[in-house]
Amino acid sequence: MGIEYDAKSDVFEFSFTSNSEKCIIEFEDLPLEPVILDDVEGMSNIYYFGYEFKNNDYASSKIRTKFLHELRFNDHFTTQENKERFIKTAISKLKKALNITINDIGLIVYPKSRSSLNDYILRLFYAITNSKAKSFEVIKTLPINIKFNWKEFISNELESYVHGRPRYTEIQKQQQEEKINQLLEDIHSLEYFSMAESVKTNKYKSYFSDFFYFDTPELKQDFLETQTGEDKILILDDVSTTGATLKEIIKILRFCNKESDIILFTLIGKKSFI
Repeated sequence: MGIEYDAKSDVFEFSFTSNSEKCIIEFEDLPLEPVILDDVEGMSNIYYFGYEFKNNDYASSKIRTKFLHELRFNDHFTTQENKERFIKTAISKLKKALNITINDIGLIVYPKSRSSLNDYILRLFYAITNSKAKSFEVIKTLPINIKFNWKEFISNELESYVHGRPRYTEIQKQQQEEKINQLLEDIHSLEYFSMAESVKTNKYKSYFSDFFYFDTPELKQDFLETQTGEDKILILDDVSTTGATLKEIIKILRFCNKESDIILFTLIGKKSFI
């Protein structure tokens, strides 16, 4: 069972009854996998669940990118029945992997997206599970307000050593600073910020932060009061490429709640975070 890409017809084919070596994604049972984030306070009790692309010749980088874009932004890339069954299958497998009653989850947090897929997943989640969890949407800040943590970058990167020697010369440090300043200038000119699209250099990604906010102060206060007492929290996102969005939401949650179990649920993603 899984999804194949037919290059001749340029379509993604869904099968819920049979397996194929050509699958780029397989609908297999998946375990909850622990996630370790060394730079986030309260890093324990975080678990990831989501399908991953198969590591084969059929799931090339180009095909993966195409599938993610079609899934999120093309309502006609497959039938509505296939899309709904794909999501319902993932939710059902999440329930199985949790090994708890779904109502043990008291809070759901998800990022606002250019795609309507998160809202659709959330509706199906409530319909399938009859969950009573309260849900909160967090919104990405305007690109002009995106910041870079220079203090940590200088400490962790520019002033670091390799085999007893400075990692960078003074000229190289200056070059790095110029690259980041240009990157920030480019980001600030955008209409929408996406870590995957805007920041191509992996070592820079973890130093961009504070790019989420709540729609109103009242909503933020409601969120803080709700999540403080919850034992299990679900973070929902349609796809995860760099993990930056999930990581930033974890930081928000851990601000007031250091002990809760956090379950990260994406349709397609990876548990390794930049």
